[in-house]
Amino acid sequence: MDHNPFRLNLVKSLHTIIWVFFVACILAIPWAASRGDFQLVLVCNALMAIEIAVLALNRARCPLTAVAARYTDDRKPNFDI
Repeated sequence: MDHNPFRLNLVKSLHTIIWVFFVACILAIPWAASRGDFQLVLVCNALMAIEIAVLALNRARCPLTAVAARYTDDRKPNFDI
Protein backbone atom coordinates (compact mmCIF):
# COMPACT_ATOMS: atom_id res chain seq x y z
CA MET A 1 0.00 0.00 0.00
CA ASP A 2 1.45 3.32 -1.09
CA HIS A 3 -0.06 5.98 1.20
CA ASN A 4 0.49 8.83 -1.20
CA PRO A 5 -2.04 11.64 -0.63
CA PHE A 6 -0.94 13.48 -3.77
CA ARG A 7 -1.68 10.48 -5.98
CA LEU A 8 -4.95 9.79 -4.19
CA ASN A 9 -6.04 13.39 -4.71
CA LEU A 10 -4.98 13.14 -8.35
CA VAL A 11 -7.16 10.05 -8.85
CA LYS A 12 -10.06 11.74 -7.03
CA SER A 13 -9.70 14.83 -9.21
CA LEU A 14 -9.59 12.77 -12.39
CA HIS A 15 -12.64 10.82 -11.24
CA THR A 16 -14.52 14.06 -10.58
CA ILE A 17 -13.58 15.54 -13.96
CA ILE A 18 -14.79 12.39 -15.74
CA TRP A 19 -18.00 12.40 -13.70
CA VAL A 20 -18.68 16.05 -14.59
CA PHE A 21 -18.03 15.27 -18.26
CA PHE A 22 -20.59 12.46 -18.30
CA VAL A 23 -23.16 14.52 -16.37
CA ALA A 24 -22.70 17.18 -19.05
CA CYS A 25 -23.29 14.54 -21.74
CA ILE A 26 -26.49 13.41 -20.03
CA LEU A 27 -27.75 16.99 -19.73
CA ALA A 28 -26.73 17.79 -23.31
CA ILE A 29 -28.89 15.03 -24.80
CA PRO A 30 -32.33 16.60 -24.18
CA TRP A 31 -30.94 20.11 -24.77
CA ALA A 32 -29.43 19.16 -28.14
CA ALA A 33 -32.54 17.22 -29.13
CA SER A 34 -34.74 20.24 -28.38
CA ARG A 35 -32.53 22.29 -30.71
CA GLY A 36 -32.64 19.61 -33.40
CA ASP A 37 -28.90 18.90 -33.11
CA PHE A 38 -29.16 15.15 -33.48
CA GLN A 39 -25.51 14.76 -34.36
CA LEU A 40 -24.61 15.97 -30.86
CA VAL A 41 -27.30 13.67 -29.42
CA LEU A 42 -25.67 10.76 -31.26
CA VAL A 43 -22.18 11.67 -29.99
CA CYS A 44 -23.39 12.01 -26.40
CA ASN A 45 -25.28 8.72 -26.62
CA ALA A 46 -22.20 7.00 -28.03
CA LEU A 47 -20.04 8.36 -25.21
CA MET A 48 -22.58 7.20 -22.65
CA ALA A 49 -22.66 3.75 -24.28
CA ILE A 50 -18.88 3.54 -23.91
CA GLU A 51 -19.17 4.52 -20.24
CA ILE A 52 -21.86 1.89 -19.68
CA ALA A 53 -19.69 -0.75 -21.39
CA VAL A 54 -16.70 0.16 -19.20
CA LEU A 55 -18.83 -0.12 -16.07
CA ALA A 56 -20.38 -3.40 -17.26
CA LEU A 57 -16.96 -4.90 -17.95
CA ASN A 58 -15.85 -3.87 -14.44
CA ARG A 59 -18.84 -5.38 -12.62
CA ALA A 60 -20.57 -1.99 -12.20
CA ARG A 61 -17.49 -0.44 -10.57
CA CYS A 62 -15.53 2.50 -11.84
CA PRO A 63 -12.04 1.36 -12.83
CA LEU A 64 -10.61 4.33 -10.96
CA THR A 65 -11.87 2.85 -7.68
CA ALA A 66 -9.21 0.15 -7.88
CA VAL A 67 -6.57 2.77 -8.69
CA ALA A 68 -7.60 4.93 -5.72
CA ALA A 69 -7.54 1.86 -3.45
CA ARG A 70 -3.79 1.60 -4.03
CA TYR A 71 -3.23 4.84 -2.14
CA THR A 72 -5.44 4.51 0.94
CA ASP A 73 -6.82 1.98 3.40
CA ASP A 74 -10.14 3.87 3.49
CA ARG A 75 -12.98 1.81 2.06
CA LYS A 76 -15.97 3.92 3.08
CA PRO A 77 -18.57 4.34 0.35
CA ASN A 78 -17.34 6.84 -2.24
CA PHE A 79 -13.82 6.98 -0.79
CA ASP A 80 -12.55 7.44 -4.34
CA ILE A 81 -14.40 10.67 -5.12
